[in-house]
Amino acid sequence: MAPKQAPKEPEFAIDYRKCTAELEEEISATKKVFEEIRKLNATIMSKLNPESTKTEAPIPAQTSKK
Repeated sequence: MAPKQAPKEPEFAIDYRKCTAELEEEISATKKVFEEIRKLNATIMSKLNPESTKTEAPIPAQTSKK
């Protein structure tokens, strides 16, 4: 009889901690980009219509809840 072999790790095994860390980095970078877009948009709008910025409140940045 052949000796029993230990089960092999699947070749597609996923390191969830690594994937989670990479996703968190991507999310953080994306949030920074959107914040820059909001700032640029506010600058453009203030130059196009200076009177409207005095009466309109700025759009608050969205934050995620954990």
